[in-house]
Order: sequence, then structure tokens, then C-alpha cells
Amino acid sequence: MSSPWYPSHMAKTKKIIKEQLKLCDAVLELRDARVPRSSSNPILSRLIGNKSRIVILNKADLADPVATRTWHKLLSEAGYLVAVVDAVKGQGVSQVTKLLRRLSFQRSRLFPGAPVRAMVIGIPNVGKSSFINRMVGKRVAMTGRSPGITRGKQWIRIGRGCELLDTPGVLWPNMEDPEVVFKLGAVGATKVDEPGLVAAGSWLVEWLAHNSPESLMQRFGLPHLPEDKERVLEMIGEKRGLLLGGGRVDIAKAAAVFLREFQSGRLGRFTLDEPMADSDNW
Repeated sequence: MSSPWYPSHMAKTKKIIKEQLKLCDAVLELRDARVPRSSSNPILSRLIGNKSRIVILNKADLADPVATRTWHKLLSEAGYLVAVVDAVKGQGVSQVTKLLRRLSFQRSRLFPGAPVRAMVIGIPNVGKSSFINRMVGKRVAMTGRSPGITRGKQWIRIGRGCELLDTPGVLWPNMEDPEVVFKLGAVGATKVDEPGLVAAGSWLVEWLAHNSPESLMQRFGLPHLPEDKERVLEMIGEKRGLLLGGGRVDIAKAAAVFLREFQSGRLGRFTLDEPMADSDNW
């Protein structure tokens, strides 16, 4: 599955980030807790530089809690402030507020009365708008499942001690690691065409077959898992009645249904990125 797209608004966002970083004291980097490594953009890491950084593992309700705790430990040991969040339900948001207050206190000692200005950054569809809505207690930014739905930029004051800048999601122009592309497609962070749905679905079938075959079999009532991963998608299509003319399975639709149910947590809570203490891009 390839990911050749690089919309013009992504290039504009990179320029905006460079400009606005000059006005910011800190960065709130949202990552998907199911893919903490893959959802961390190396371009963003270079742009952020030495700014204070809070890594927010969002959608934690969909991730393996044991893996999330391990990722929290590894990221903390790497020197980051870390918060585990479910922005939809509001869980963990208070921890982010506490971390911001800590930064605000540190800044007030140097610049009395000056608020901490922070950027909210993340790749598409990690929940930036939902997170900000929770932080401010009202809907101030568009929200939705479509990757990259946020547009423009706006400063949002949080109490007296902090201002947040929401920016569009940023995705690197060429994802060279195929596994990263598959993982982002599996969690819904990237738009994929029809062949991409089948490729991402097949990859995820293989991952689940190795890591949790029972969840796949139980959810879709499959008696066994063939080695041919596309055949598994066909079996899912047969179970759900996703048929074309002549009784053939609409495999793209079957893959879409499978991915959607995985993304919503109906197969269980999973973390696709294995916690490993060997990354230079945290």
C-alpha cells in the first residue's frame, strides 16, 4: 500500500509551525496510543527542537493498557512529560492541565504575568480538535473522523496561565517504511483507496493472527484462519453478506468493515507499536 499524497495544506502547515514556534514556549504533541511510535512525525521532532514538550497518548481507551503503561515509562525516561488521555470521554485531560500549570509556574518566575503559549500538534486524525474541546470545555474547533479535517489556526486561552494554538495535522510527505503506512492505515490515520483498504486489512489480519487470533475469530465467527489473508477478508465478507453480482465477495467493502470495527475497539484493545527503548525520534 503506497501513500503518495501530500496535500498543499500540509506544506502550508509546516510553514505555519515554523512561524508560530517562535511565539510558543511549549508543544503538546498528540499521538495515537495504539501507534505511539508510528504516529510521531520525525519532521515535527526536528521542528520542535528544544521546546518544552508534552507527549499526549490519546485514544488510550482503544490501546492495550499494559503497552500504554510501558510506553509512558519509556517516554518519561527519554525526558518527556507524558499524559495518557481519552479525549472523547475526557479521561486524563486533567493531567495535561497539571503539566501545563507546571510549565506556567516555571515561566511566571522568569516573565511574571506572561502565559505559557503552547502548540497542539499531531498527524491527522489523532484527535487534536476533540482534545482542545475537552481542554476548554466547549466546541471551538471542527471535529470529525476524516483525516486532516482541522483547518486554519487559532489561539485559545485556557484560564489565565496558558494559551493553546491549534494547527492542522502534519504528515510527512513520503512514508518510506511500509509497516508505518500499514499501521497508520489500520488505525485510520490516513486516507486509503480501495486497493489500500485491502492491503491494510490484509496486514492487520496477519498481525492479529500472530497476536490475538481468537479476537478475530470470535468477532466474525470464523472457524479457522487460512494462511491467505485476503481469504480471511473474503470470509468476513461472506459472514456479513457483502456480496457483489454472482455471489462474489466485495473484498474492499469487507476490508473497510473489518478496519472500521478494529478502529472502534470492537475486536478489543490493541497496540500495534511494540514498546522498544531504541528510538531516536521520540
